[in-house]
Amino acid sequence: MIISKEAKIGALFFVAIAVFLVFAVAVGALPTSKQYQMVVYFDRVFGLQPGNDVWMNGISIGTVKNVETVECADENGKSAMMVRVALSLSQKVTLHEGYEVNVVDKSFIAGRAVDILAGPPDSPPHEGTIYGKSEWTMAAIQLRISQALTKMTASQGTMDRVIQDPRLYDDSLKAVQQSLVTLAQATKTLEEMQKALAVLTDKDSTYTRIMTDPKFAENLTQAAAQLNNAVTQIGDFVGKMNEPGSFANRLVTDRTLFPRLEAVTIALEVFSKRLSEGKGIGRAFTDEALYRNIQEIVLELRRTTAQASKFVAELEKDPQMLVTGRRSANESWLVKQLRPAAATQPASPADSRKLVPED
Repeated sequence: MIISKEAKIGALFFVAIAVFLVFAVAVGALPTSKQYQMVVYFDRVFGLQPGNDVWMNGISIGTVKNVETVECADENGKSAMMVRVALSLSQKVTLHEGYEVNVVDKSFIAGRAVDILAGPPDSPPHEGTIYGKSEWTMAAIQLRISQALTKMTASQGTMDRVIQDPRLYDDSLKAVQQSLVTLAQATKTLEEMQKALAVLTDKDSTYTRIMTDPKFAENLTQAAAQLNNAVTQIGDFVGKMNEPGSFANRLVTDRTLFPRLEAVTIALEVFSKRLSEGKGIGRAFTDEALYRNIQEIVLELRRTTAQASKFVAELEKDPQMLVTGRRSANESWLVKQLRPAAATQPASPADSRKLVPED
């Protein structure tokens, strides 16, 4: 049997593949044991990709199988967009309460990896959904900066629009001009304030005189004390007014006071009306004849009073005038009545003016 050249080459190729597979299994390049799956949910992963390593306590135990965004419940039970990361592990990992699953940097330039800390072995096993964390590492920061620079330099991006938009330049120029005007106004206001301060602090100004007057504080203290005293007195007065049974309280709370005052007012109005109409006692204010009679009586009383005053003055000078009468020809009525009795008295010049003769 003749074997063709092609068959020999094909057989040699298959033998080489078999040798490669045996060598790979020997060095552990291909998985030869059962693979374990683990699903972890992150709020963000910062550049984690399928094929990245999975570590446990710094030892590689698998790779990242899949990375996708899904809507599910977060650690607080609220619905949110999360990153679902499927891990393919070469060994079974049991997580305990207090575990940590973090996305970390393998190195500064070597990409990212998932690091698993299973938690204290003496704590209860974790059950339910597994949540991980992703820290802001240098790689993540570099990624964010790169993405931001890309967006900024992209056509029609924010930075591109800022640089090329002429309206933004005009608006910026107007804003600068307005700022300069505002600064000038503020400077002018400051200068005016300085002038006003100079006027206030002048030695002859009212403010300076008040501030330097040693009696000003004393007068101000006395005024405050007087005001405080007045307030206290007002408070005492109000307190007395509020005391039950006090006069002021009775004036304020007596319900019969207002009707009484109203009745008195009405009576005064009626009295005033009658006076103006000349009725009753009002006739005394409106009768002309009565007025003249009263005027004559008053004049007669004045004349009588004047005569009585004059007589009393003369009597004080000469009491015997009641018996003998005046030395002048004008004699009072009483002297005329006593004249006959006086004629029987001795006509001696020495005894003629004595009321009681001497023994």
